[in-house]
Amino acid sequence: MRIPSRFVRGVEVVLVLGLTGAWLPPSVARADDPRASWLEGRTYEKRETFTSGGKTVEAYVAKLEEADADRETALHRFLVLEGESVAHGYSARVHPVEGQPSRVELAEFVPDVEATNPPIEIATAPSDAAYAMSRRLLEDTLAADPLWRAASTTLEKAIAETEPEGRRPLALAATRVLDRIYAAHPDHIGLLHDLLTSYQLLLPLEAGTDRGANLSFLWRDRLKTAIRMLGEGSDEADDLVGRMLSSCSLAEGCYALAAVAGDFAKAKGHAYGEIVFAEVARLGQDKQEAQGQETLPTPRGELRLAAFRCPEEPDAGGIPFHRMTVLTFGASSAQVPTPVWYSLTCERNGERSRWALYGNVGGTRRLLHLFGASEPASDEVAPILRAQIQAGLDLAGAK
Repeated sequence: MRIPSRFVRGVEVVLVLGLTGAWLPPSVARADDPRASWLEGRTYEKRETFTSGGKTVEAYVAKLEEADADRETALHRFLVLEGESVAHGYSARVHPVEGQPSRVELAEFVPDVEATNPPIEIATAPSDAAYAMSRRLLEDTLAADPLWRAASTTLEKAIAETEPEGRRPLALAATRVLDRIYAAHPDHIGLLHDLLTSYQLLLPLEAGTDRGANLSFLWRDRLKTAIRMLGEGSDEADDLVGRMLSSCSLAEGCYALAAVAGDFAKAKGHAYGEIVFAEVARLGQDKQEAQGQETLPTPRGELRLAAFRCPEEPDAGGIPFHRMTVLTFGASSAQVPTPVWYSLTCERNGERSRWALYGNVGGTRRLLHLFGASEPASDEVAPILRAQIQAGLDLAGAK
């Protein structure tokens, strides 16, 4: 599956470390000011200047106007200088949330470009601390930048590499570095985007291994974090949900989830949804009929089960065919299932068939019950499946 290149950062920014503040008297940017193109759209007052390693950053705060009532309550702009000229700019937008701390988004700013760049960092802060949070996010972005650039370069090489033996070491190296940097910079949504992309690249090469099983837990946890940061139901979050669920579930062999996620992506107008759906159709698993849901109480909260049935016929070439797929959803997310799923699977080679119930995680599967050459009736499978799920829940509760 082609990885959208917009998730790999390609714009270089200037490194500024160890920023310290030096207060300057406020001044309003004029139209004839050389900074004017970097301070367009509103009237800005200079807040402060900080220096580090011979670099200079100027901070500006937009004056509030009556027209601001229906948009952000504040907009902060940071200009990174090289000599007397502006080399790079950043905007921090503050979005008020009724009854909650304000949402602060830091993004790169380019003069005379209408499109709004995606946020680099996202955090929340009380409204009276929004500027302090904006500056902290800027400092965090600049501190992470050298390693982020290096890791993104490795990731771009991995994306460009078409041979698995060449892609795997590059994807693994990028994943390890991005994981380490992101752990130190958890507000950095740009790093998180790249990290999720690295999981997409690496998982198909590691499915069925211990590392593949670990990746199956990791990409789900990181995706849930990204949804919280971007806002559930936002266009950005929905794009990530469709992209990750469809591609990663394909790598794990969970074709029902890939079909549902691919259909979701198509409905949102994303081209990759068509690609995923075509691949699932090639496997004869694109038609998935929802069979209802059930919720089970557990010591760690409720576990929701969602069942799907594929009405097609198994392929005679030995490709695993899942007649029934049962996904499990924990209390932490209604959109992202857990790595554990169950399947009534047929493997057919010529005239020989084998039907079995499997427990699956991370591209590995465990035989739970062998039915033999004939497909079992659904009322025969249901109690066996429920007993296996309950046994797993009892074991988890005892740990």
